[in-house]
Order: sequence, then C-alpha cells, then structure tokens
Amino acid sequence: MLSRSNLQSLEHQSRGTVVLIELPGGGRILRLENLATSNGPDLRVYLSTTPASADWHGYDRDYVDLGALKGNLGNQNYALPNGVDLARYRSAVIWCRQFSVGFAVAPLIAQS
Repeated sequence: MLSRSNLQSLEHQSRGTVVLIELPGGGRILRLENLATSNGPDLRVYLSTTPASADWHGYDRDYVDLGALKGNLGNQNYALPNGVDLARYRSAVIWCRQFSVGFAVAPLIAQS
C-alpha cells in the first residue's frame, strides 16, 4: 500500500476511502473502497497536483485522468498509467468535467 486516506465531500456529499496500491508485477492502481457519492454527468477520477482542500475548483489544472467513474457506489479499481510520478500528485479527485467541480477529494498520504 502506497497511500490510504478518506474522501471528503466537495460539491456533493461523498464518503469512502482512496487507496494507492503497488501490484506484485510493478503496476499500480487507485482503489476506491466503500464509495458513496451522487451520480453526475461526465464524472472522472483524477490524480491532481492541487492539494486536497475544501475548495471545489482547481483540481483540473495539472492532473492525470484515470478514466470515467465506474459507479457512484461500492469498490472499484483504476490502473495508473506507466511512468506516472506519484511524488508530483497531492490528491485523488472525483471530478465533474461538465461543470468543472470536484464531487470529492482525498489527500495522497504516503504510508510508512
């Protein structure tokens, strides 16, 4: 486990845990556990260089798009592209592209 933190609500009430995991073969995934958030249009999962805060905006300035949110409830995995330097990224975000707002954010906290 590389990182584990709780989601905090932004524009929509949300809860769950974000876990960054390194797989035995060297691949990495971001896992959303026990996710509960609102459905919305064009929801994406981002790694962002913007630190997690209560601000709904700004997470789309320097980010890696991990793909469309697979569902608004439950557990889900997102593969990180090869070569992503996790040291650059400060938060994981559920982002609504249509309205340019975050639904939820979690800090990326390294595990020791």
